[in-house]
Amino acid sequence: MTAEDPKFLDEKSLPGNLRDVQNRVVNLALTALLVLALPAVIASLTQAARSGWAPNICAQVAAYAVVLLAGVFRSRLPFALRAGLLFTAGFVVGLGELLTWGRSGTSEVQFILVSVFAVILLGVRMGLVLALLGTVVSVVVGWSQSHGWLTFAAGGASASWVAHAMSYTAAALLLVVSLGRVHAGLAQAIRGLTRRGRRLAEEVQERTRAEREVRQLNDELEQRVRLRTQKVKMLSKAVEHTPVSVVITDAAGVIEFTNDAFTRSCGYTRDEIAGKTPRLLASGKTPKEVIKNLWDTLLAGREWHGEFCNRRKDGTEYIEEAWISPLCDDEGTIEKFVAVKLDITKRRELERALERMSRTDALTNLANRRAFEESLQREVSRATRAGRPLSLLMLDVDHFKRYNDTYGHQAGDRALQRVAGVLTSAGRRGGDTAARYGGEEFTVILAEADAQAAAHVAEAILRGVEELAIPHESSATAPHVTVSVGIATMVPGAAIEAEALLRLADTALYDAKARGRNGVQAAAGAGSPA
Repeated sequence: MTAEDPKFLDEKSLPGNLRDVQNRVVNLALTALLVLALPAVIASLTQAARSGWAPNICAQVAAYAVVLLAGVFRSRLPFALRAGLLFTAGFVVGLGELLTWGRSGTSEVQFILVSVFAVILLGVRMGLVLALLGTVVSVVVGWSQSHGWLTFAAGGASASWVAHAMSYTAAALLLVVSLGRVHAGLAQAIRGLTRRGRRLAEEVQERTRAEREVRQLNDELEQRVRLRTQKVKMLSKAVEHTPVSVVITDAAGVIEFTNDAFTRSCGYTRDEIAGKTPRLLASGKTPKEVIKNLWDTLLAGREWHGEFCNRRKDGTEYIEEAWISPLCDDEGTIEKFVAVKLDITKRRELERALERMSRTDALTNLANRRAFEESLQREVSRATRAGRPLSLLMLDVDHFKRYNDTYGHQAGDRALQRVAGVLTSAGRRGGDTAARYGGEEFTVILAEADAQAAAHVAEAILRGVEELAIPHESSATAPHVTVSVGIATMVPGAAIEAEALLRLADTALYDAKARGRNGVQAAAGAGSPA
């Protein structure tokens, strides 16, 4: 039996009080008498058949009948009745001995034993009652014997029946009182043991419940740990195999963890970057303002998002888009930094290529009309703010339709490409913008160029095209390809919009064509002083 057994130290499985002990003693005594007294009863019946029914034989048979009745029906009889029947049987046997043999030690001992058992089973009060009852019987029998009313098989009576009765009474009372004190002590001890047993049972049950709760809590914690461990492993695997770089540093920025994508991106191994900071990758091209904003944001406890220009181990530069977050403890102190970074070098190159394509004429590789209009608007605004001149050239390939009709469109495309080559070199400066405006029309924006400088560039373009000597036998102007150029200049302090400047250049081009083509024509100063 263990502490987990529900019957362990259960009140029902132990004597709960003195009555439990007494009940068990009565049942045991009844059982023993049923078994042990049967031979004596059989012998008494045999003797009665030979010599007659003496009082002691009748008493034994009657007592056994009472015990048999109590033993058979003990499960249906209350405790007090069973105990009373047991004492009655003993008293009847003692009375039979007394009536048969007189006041002998056997009969009186029988009375005393009944009184002793009464003390044990029913308490001191019942023991005193039976002891006094035995005294009364002894006195009555002695008095009757002394007056000749009773005769016994064993012979005459004692000379002093009064002294004998008093001696019996003293012995019986002494035993009853002594056993009563012992009985009281045992009862108190049993009650104390019972209370202690109950407390112990309650403590054991409470401890058992606590152990069950602890085991249940441990099981729940183990389950949580298993689930969390699985999640951590899954997260770790995801971080290791993610295509983006993951970096974890301490509060000082010292690298503590990197995944495979990071090492592939920068070219360094984990051993090479262990104990280093991300400054190892710095190329010096990330603006200082970006770095300052990075630390201001992180130290304020917020996530930072931006870009770095870094340098790999082999010296090549690459661009990273980064998301960096601070990890804080419960008190808000930063403990770690977690960075997720994506190499966007190819994306930036593709974006720049797409931007160039969106702003570049595919045939001539010059700026297209959209890029030209944006650039013109920007330069007009800048010249207006700075109070500086701005010139715009607009030129057209003379008789280009005839050229296409004569030589074909492929030849026409090659001719336009060669003319565009002249625009990118003839007399131009780094800040100028050459563009294909549409068809065979081109434009050149000359920043900070007055009318004289613009005329110089226009003449250089005119000569450069003539030097190409592209045959044009259908031209009514010359046997080779020529261009006409119109110039519009924005004078310092003038207030004019980009569209107006473009119209002036277009008008000047129209005038150049009207004057016979293959020439330069300047419009009047654009705008009026502000």
